[in-house]
Amino acid sequence: MPSIFSPNLDRFKSTIFIAPKNEYEVEVVSVKYRAVDIKNGARAGQKMHIVSASTRIVADSSGDKEFAGKPLNADFIVDGENEDSFNRLLRFFMCCKGIRPGTEDADNEFRERFADADLSIDTDAGTLGTGYQDLIGSRVVVSVDIRTQGDKQYQDYKGCRPF
Repeated sequence: MPSIFSPNLDRFKSTIFIAPKNEYEVEVVSVKYRAVDIKNGARAGQKMHIVSASTRIVADSSGDKEFAGKPLNADFIVDGENEDSFNRLLRFFMCCKGIRPGTEDADNEFRERFADADLSIDTDAGTLGTGYQDLIGSRVVVSVDIRTQGDKQYQDYKGCRPF
């Protein structure tokens, strides 16, 4: 493996990849915590706590691999004062582990299988519990759309289902 990396400027693009609206099979490559300072609105000066699942596209819902290897991130805002804010993140966790959310049986299976998993978030230390590392390498199907704000486009995560 070479010890020096030289970028290929002929293939370089400074734009961020935005996947077309679709469902994609993705593989989780990392799960990290980050905090963002809120600058405007009623919560200006507070922090927004986010768990980011970085994934790579395997194929789209029809099996097309045109975007294979492209990044597709799912960000989950969590609020320690609102327990329901974990719901989207935990549904993603369920899907990564092969459990289809939405039924009492699925919720019971999730509780049974992952009761001892450390799914905590330490906002002071900026760390995630060890349970989130179990998502790395998982495959899941995510549904995405494109959201436009002003002249910018953003990827909009809509939900998931097990692969």
